[in-house]
Amino acid sequence: MRIAPFKVEEWMNAYEMEAVYNIAETCVDSLTVEELIRLSDEPEDFFREMAQKKLTYGHIEGSPEFRSLVASMYQTMKPDNILAMNGAIGANFLTLFSLVAPGDEVITVHPTYQQIYSVPESFGAQVKLLRLLPENDFLPDPVELRSLITDKTKLICINNPNNPSGALMGEGLLREIVEIARSVDAYLLCDEVYRNLHQDPEVVVPSIVDLYEKGIATSSMSKVFSLAGLRLGWIAAPQDVIKSCFQHRDYTTISCGMLDDMLAVHALKNRDKIMERSLKIVRDNLQILDKWVAKEPLVSYVKPQAGTTAMLKYELDIPSETFCIDLFKTTGAFLTPGSCFDMEGWLRIGYACSTEVLQVGLSKVSEFLESRNLKTFQVVAEHLNLTKAAEQLGYSQPTITLQIQALERELGHPLLNRVGKRTFLTPAGKIVKQHTDQLFYVLQHMAEGLNHLDMPVGPLVVAAPEFYCIQYMPQILKAYVETHPQVNLQVISCTSQETLKKIQAHEADIGIIAGITSQPGMDSSVVDLEQFTLIASPDLMKDKTLAEALVTFPFLSYQEGCNLDEFITQCLLELNYIPPSVIKCSSEETIKRSVLNQTGIALLSKVLVEKELRTGELMELYRFSKKAETSLVCLGRRREEPAIQTFMELVKDIWLSVREE
Repeated sequence: MRIAPFKVEEWMNAYEMEAVYNIAETCVDSLTVEELIRLSDEPEDFFREMAQKKLTYGHIEGSPEFRSLVASMYQTMKPDNILAMNGAIGANFLTLFSLVAPGDEVITVHPTYQQIYSVPESFGAQVKLLRLLPENDFLPDPVELRSLITDKTKLICINNPNNPSGALMGEGLLREIVEIARSVDAYLLCDEVYRNLHQDPEVVVPSIVDLYEKGIATSSMSKVFSLAGLRLGWIAAPQDVIKSCFQHRDYTTISCGMLDDMLAVHALKNRDKIMERSLKIVRDNLQILDKWVAKEPLVSYVKPQAGTTAMLKYELDIPSETFCIDLFKTTGAFLTPGSCFDMEGWLRIGYACSTEVLQVGLSKVSEFLESRNLKTFQVVAEHLNLTKAAEQLGYSQPTITLQIQALERELGHPLLNRVGKRTFLTPAGKIVKQHTDQLFYVLQHMAEGLNHLDMPVGPLVVAAPEFYCIQYMPQILKAYVETHPQVNLQVISCTSQETLKKIQAHEADIGIIAGITSQPGMDSSVVDLEQFTLIASPDLMKDKTLAEALVTFPFLSYQEGCNLDEFITQCLLELNYIPPSVIKCSSEETIKRSVLNQTGIALLSKVLVEKELRTGELMELYRFSKKAETSLVCLGRRREEPAIQTFMELVKDIWLSVREE
């Protein structure tokens, strides 16, 4: 099964843990364990009860109490209609896994959580996208849905409230979609993880399972209940769907965590208190976001009606991922690029974090935009020509105009005058140009100084077996010193085992070894897989078959403790070869010279004996199917030191090209 990369999850995985101001988070500000437990009148009793629990699998389908409490949040569902899963992501996957087969037709809204369309596509379904457009407030168009649906439609997937836009389908629109699904007897799956997080307290939107006999709702404890760490969600569905999901579930999930279940039950019993907290956060924070958008001339949005997220449109000619990475690196503020939802020129914000994080995060975005505006002004002021400035910046002229106008509004003064076809700086523009020139001059030199601090300097000791020192090290050293002349390199030739010992004893900084290592505290990365061959001198093999040679001649091998011991053993087993005698040598070069002198036969890297095989000084008796690793090693705690990091990166970049020379 091939599946598309999960763009939003890959983005979050790459950056979220390092974010200083995480305004990409989609959960309502998470509760601590203590905050959750203290919602009850007797928290100590709860802890005592939990401490006495035996950690079995628990109830396979979810505890009766959990399923009963979840069922109570719907009008038509009973506990038997509820199946626990590991979060809504697990609930969605299991539903799709149970219902969708190759060739099925699936219609899904877009943009939405990518799982909902990429998973059925990976199962071989024909997936049709129902576009949610900003000009329609990111709501589905029933007319377009009717144009997509056919008698072959097996499943329609929606998301209400919508992630990423925060759009909310009301009961009327949901009933229209239900009638369309019913007309072809299609299932209707609705991801409802943000259900009831409405901005308007008067709005009530029923679940899809209470509107349609073939409706399926998924949800979790993560978003609304602020308990993503529990990893507990559910499917609410008709009995036939639950039965099919349970059957498929046996292959993916024995049970959810019993402690997660216990904590979730506690949260569901205190649902009103948690909902009151969550609604206050999303409503207060959306007011802050709304005021911020109103004062940012380069940002606009369709105001969300529910949920925890919104899509921000920005008027800059830079890719959304570039925008977010630059923002993250310069300010620590973390947003999600619109490209994760196939919406270039947009950003997703999660506004349900703590109010303080949201306020500071938005101020950092403003600072980032202002610095962009100042840079644009500096270039415009230098050329006094929008066409030339646009070419240099890579922006369109309308974008540049918007940036200058934003800066003028911020400063309260016009900066440019246009007379005929010529552009002039106003008195205020001249003052701003003087200071922006100074500002960016200082920033440039500061960056250069900081970069210099990161440059590798000082001694760097590299240890490696003799073969690597002869075959690879000359080209590697030449390339490295050309780039980093300030590093004083020293190379030590020793065995792989000695290399590891020298690194542990701080006698070497980095090593190249044959094989791999699992020593604690050691960082190891494979740079090559080497082909090994059994070799002998042609003179030694005169009138001898391979079978005769194997039982006649000594086997030349490495000293005990070599990193290749296990690999050599596996190779010998491949040949069913038990050497009549073994001669231990200190290095590959010693082994090779001994074979050339007709001392015996040996197993060596093909790279090491390539020349001798080509000239006929040695002959290949057998080529082994298994390949041996070549690894770069250093102490894990020193992996990020500039000299070690740059040397390892260079070795990885050029190793294979050096081998082929």
